[in-house]
Amino acid sequence: MVAGVVEPALRQLRNYSANEYRAQARTKPGLAALPGERTYYQHLIETSTSLDLTAAEIHQIGRDATQAILDRIDAILQQDGFNGTLNAFDNDLHNRPSW
Repeated sequence: MVAGVVEPALRQLRNYSANEYRAQARTKPGLAALPGERTYYQHLIETSTSLDLTAAEIHQIGRDATQAILDRIDAILQQDGFNGTLNAFDNDLHNRPSW
């Protein structure tokens, strides 16, 4: 059964994926790969949310929120007296005996 049915089917799927599907696949991820992506993205915002914002405004909100989080983390690092990267601080927290 495996040699006669499963293996040939898997070979066929592999060949299809490599030779046909991949040749027609997008080269960029997400909506950026589609024609009219900005119009479509705005349409999705308007129909899927209650926001009266553009994609650029939403993106900026995300960037601002991320920066606020990073600023708060920096304040915590300084408060702790740690002079290093966030990853180093995380490692330090996990390796502290008091934790």
